[in-house]
Amino acid sequence: MTSKRYLTAAETAKLVRKALKSAYPSTKFYVTSSTYSGGASIDINWVDGPTTKQVDKTVAAYRGAGFDGMVDLKFNYDAYLMPDGTATIAKCDGSGCTFDSYENPKPHPDAELVSFGADFIHTSRHHSPEFVRRVAAEIAEQTGWEIPPIIEHRSSLTNSKSIDAAYFEDRRFGHDETIWREFTNALYNTAENEPAKAECVRAAEEYAAWEAKYEASQAEKEQPTAEELAAENKAIHEAELVDIAREQEAIRKAQTKTQETQPMEWVVAPDAEPEPTALQQELYDTLSQVALDIVASTVSRFIQLYVQRKLEAVSPTSPIADLVKVGDDLVLMAETL
Repeated sequence: MTSKRYLTAAETAKLVRKALKSAYPSTKFYVTSSTYSGGASIDINWVDGPTTKQVDKTVAAYRGAGFDGMVDLKFNYDAYLMPDGTATIAKCDGSGCTFDSYENPKPHPDAELVSFGADFIHTSRHHSPEFVRRVAAEIAEQTGWEIPPIIEHRSSLTNSKSIDAAYFEDRRFGHDETIWREFTNALYNTAENEPAKAECVRAAEEYAAWEAKYEASQAEKEQPTAEELAAENKAIHEAELVDIAREQEAIRKAQTKTQETQPMEWVVAPDAEPEPTALQQELYDTLSQVALDIVASTVSRFIQLYVQRKLEAVSPTSPIADLVKVGDDLVLMAETL
């Protein structure tokens, strides 16, 4: 069985100081440990410097315990302590560990399994008036918003150490809540050596980047093939032919209805129409085939109707001169397509 060493809260605090000094050498941290009935904790205070999220990530592995509010239970951490004083979580024991226990492999041959004496590590970042005014000016320049009132006060770093600090006046005093939240979030999410950026500005930039990426991906998509374009044109052509047939049927029905409603008149039947000659029939069949080829080769509704009208203007018994003229018109139309 692997042995485990238990460190006191004071020993853990010493390791935390070393880790913070290594990660943020230009920032002064005030690290104090407290032991009380039922446990111990470490408090970290600093001015400006890195954000709270950054510090929390740096010291997360030095926690001895956690708390799961979903089941109202405390759970324990063990850690691997490296020879250089850094630490990584070794295992989690308790329902708070995503409702299960887990154990990580040993990261280094000389890593030591330990249990840190401080259950919880509390971090508290304080903002100097100069830092607050700098962040406020940058956010105002980005957004055009009016800066909320800045409240200056004395803030305690330890029992014996306090500094001048500042914050934006709370939204409950009548300021626009959205504007107050943007300024406050920018203050807490901006490191001392970073430019301030409001979440609304960041969100707009992220959306613009996503939109540009999406448009680029759409432009790179494969273009339709010649077969796909031909099939699409054929479908459009067939749909237009159906529309033409429906219009012709509607006209025929309207004419039939008009004839049925008109009073009957006595008329003399005309003489029977003469039979076409062989040449007339051959010319008519030829120009009919030309007309069908034109209609099948175009999706233009105008050209299709034009060809249809030309063909309706003649019949097999029409004079040869008329048949030749219509044929010439259709051939000229076919050559221009």
